[in-house]
Amino acid sequence: IGIENDIIELTSKVHTLTLNDFSNATDPYLLLAFGFQACDDIRTLTFELVGANKETVLETNHSIKNKDGLRIPLNPYLFEVQNAKTEIDYHLRVSLLDSTDRFVTSFLVARIQDEVIIQNAQYTLSEDEIFIKWDETGTQIGREVVLVNFLKPWKKPYHFQIEDKTCRAVIAKAALEEGIYRYVIQKESDDLFFEETEAEICTFVPKDFPKGRIVIKGERNLSSEMENLLYQLLRTRFIKPEQVSNRLKRIDHEIKSLQIHVPEDIHPLANAFILHERFLADKEDVQEVRKLFIKLFDLFSSYGKETIKYILESDYSKEYKKQLLHHFYCNNLTAPVRLNDLQAKLLAEIDEDMTGFMNLVQAENKTRGLNWAGISDLTSLREADLFEDTNCTYLSDENLGKSTYITSYFKYVYDSLIRPKNFSKTTEDFIREFQRDQSVEETKIFGKTRLHLLAEWKNQNKNEKTVQNMLADVLNIPCESYVKSDFQDAFHALAKRKTDDELGYYIGLIALYASFIRNGKMQESKEFSRLLHYTIEKCGKLYYRDAIIFELYMSLERGYLWV
Repeated sequence: IGIENDIIELTSKVHTLTLNDFSNATDPYLLLAFGFQACDDIRTLTFELVGANKETVLETNHSIKNKDGLRIPLNPYLFEVQNAKTEIDYHLRVSLLDSTDRFVTSFLVARIQDEVIIQNAQYTLSEDEIFIKWDETGTQIGREVVLVNFLKPWKKPYHFQIEDKTCRAVIAKAALEEGIYRYVIQKESDDLFFEETEAEICTFVPKDFPKGRIVIKGERNLSSEMENLLYQLLRTRFIKPEQVSNRLKRIDHEIKSLQIHVPEDIHPLANAFILHERFLADKEDVQEVRKLFIKLFDLFSSYGKETIKYILESDYSKEYKKQLLHHFYCNNLTAPVRLNDLQAKLLAEIDEDMTGFMNLVQAENKTRGLNWAGISDLTSLREADLFEDTNCTYLSDENLGKSTYITSYFKYVYDSLIRPKNFSKTTEDFIREFQRDQSVEETKIFGKTRLHLLAEWKNQNKNEKTVQNMLADVLNIPCESYVKSDFQDAFHALAKRKTDDELGYYIGLIALYASFIRNGKMQESKEFSRLLHYTIEKCGKLYYRDAIIFELYMSLERGYLWV
């Protein structure tokens, strides 16, 4: 379903819309993609607007022989809806006909209804039942009550249909597992192809849930240590404030001895984290709880290769898949990851940097990785007037950056800002002028010199000192003396940064150690995994630039392979 030239929704579900959804649209449309085989005798598509009385209000026929898809303008249908003299309750239906105009199949693609507004929702409990009632404007048909267990969010929510034209529901307590529930009244979820396209935990809108919680007692039925610990953690969100601190300390202590199981424990942890961030992050002690989630994710720091496939094939939204790939240490990429075509495509849609890095240093065909990095070809980093040395190396000043540029650049900015006429200039303006005046000779990766990336990063990160102090922990990571000896050219190249670019020195050392781990020259410790994880989160492409250089150095210059 799209507005103008932008597709705003790709879905296999019956999409419920209101006229308000089209308020800013001048040319809304429905885009259908076909996957017919040569043997399929499908020639005609009929598109209908069907009213509440099941009668067809408007119908159009479209020849689809030898077509891969079809775009249907929606304005004629919306015109009919807007001029309806009764309450709005319509369906858009597609029917397929064969070459003899015989009916083959039919299905709904969208529902257009008055906006449902729920007010004054309240519930009462008896010994055996839950009574829910509310006020509602709209068609009062095709709705459901959904109950979410806030202590066991890894369990699927309960769905109970609401009788049409009523604003009440009665639910038997015996139908629910033990837990603390919150509920939402919504349009009935109707899946076109009987498969969920996105986990419900990612789609619920917190403001739609009425206040209050429903407590159901009974057996806990927890199947693992992880589920039990997450249950206890989420339960602290509902107990008396004076009890919370001791409970959190106890949970913190239990995490230290928790034995995880991969992949079984990924699902409950991911769901508990998403629910907490979406619904429970308004508590005063939210940071304490987040620290405990971080400690739980830390337990998976050595399992990035195993968790990446699980997350990619999950039904979480892209936003949460990207967060989970990071939280589960998947983007550390300290071990080779083999993805099938579908998994690789999913990753490309979720995390551009992670995909680009894998394509550049791991894939046989490096074209996509080169495009991500903005490099014409790998030899361009060693040739074409970039180096004066006869022995070309990826560890040149042009690639790793000249530290003298950094000091000179920030002095240039300081001196420029003495003059009021320069107050309105941006970082982009200063860097462009400086690089032009100084004829800066640095390789462009991601379309920018390293000086440009660093200047941007410093301008956007006001907590530079905090990050630098954290990255300084790399000095405590042990590296065998024979490795330092074998790769003294790499250590020497980085040492040039120590004085004028201390932050860059730490980033480079972390990128180098990560490459050593990938290529079998160092063992990965949990301390380093966490440090690399933090570096990628805070430094982004500033890290990836160094990571690219060191991986090319290790593979193409020194002949190592990922192990």
